[in-house]
Amino acid sequence: MFQKILCPVDFSESSDRALDYALALAKRHGGQVSVMHVLPTVLADPELYPYLTEPVLASGEARDRAHRQLGDFVHRALADGIGAEVILEDGDVVEEVLKKAKTLDADLVVMGTHGRRGFRRLLLGSVTERVLRQSEAPVLSISPSAPTIGTERGPFQKILCAVDFSPASLAGLSVGLALREGNAELLVLHVVEFYLPPALGEAVAFDVTELRGRHRLQGQAKLEELVPEEARAHTRLETVVLESGSPYHEILKTAEREECDLIVMGVAGRSSADLVFFGSTANHVVRAAACPVLTVRSRISK
Repeated sequence: MFQKILCPVDFSESSDRALDYALALAKRHGGQVSVMHVLPTVLADPELYPYLTEPVLASGEARDRAHRQLGDFVHRALADGIGAEVILEDGDVVEEVLKKAKTLDADLVVMGTHGRRGFRRLLLGSVTERVLRQSEAPVLSISPSAPTIGTERGPFQKILCAVDFSPASLAGLSVGLALREGNAELLVLHVVEFYLPPALGEAVAFDVTELRGRHRLQGQAKLEELVPEEARAHTRLETVVLESGSPYHEILKTAEREECDLIVMGVAGRSSADLVFFGSTANHVVRAAACPVLTVRSRISK
């Protein structure tokens, strides 16, 4: 399903790991990888350089060095029989990545995250986070702690797909089902937020435990309707009713307990100007997950 994969790199360890995943997916799906690097333009201080009114481009030396490094990256792909091309642009990194993803009609963008732990891995305004907020194509975020992989097998053997029945999460489920192959396992998780304390139930004369159980059964029934019969053999369905905490805590805890190597989540198809994504469940998961996270918008059809 991933024929056109865009992999922006900054030549860090994180982007090097991201390229490994991009190559593995391209080989598995018979696709091609476009390895992209953006040389950022800068504006000179107007007080010190009042005559420089246009952005300053990178030097020829920096451009030549970037070309050589991109060539090294692409050599890895060609040596493994994977189609690849290099793209070198100038400008704002996020704008150029988003523009190129649209021009290529990319099926997937694969990006590395910062080499930090937990919630410090993605900072407000970082390149990866800004792309996550605005990209219409699915984005696969790879942290430096993600397991190393080769191209000889499917990169994901245990996939966790979080579903809240929104259009975006259903699009994510479609991708999760398509990614599962061979003996790989798909765990579909629905988390219900239900925080009514038993004492309050007693005060209004109804059984909170019974109501929580009903919520779980209803969620489980909805999940069963979503998963095709032919996919059931390698698919587990799980509904959790929270007594406390947030859904992202349960998603992360489940991924760690089940030793998942991919989390798939839907992201609401908001406009690029709407930055509500910061602080959402998906963003919390991307920030803290030890494994790669694939975020999918509801608009995935071409």
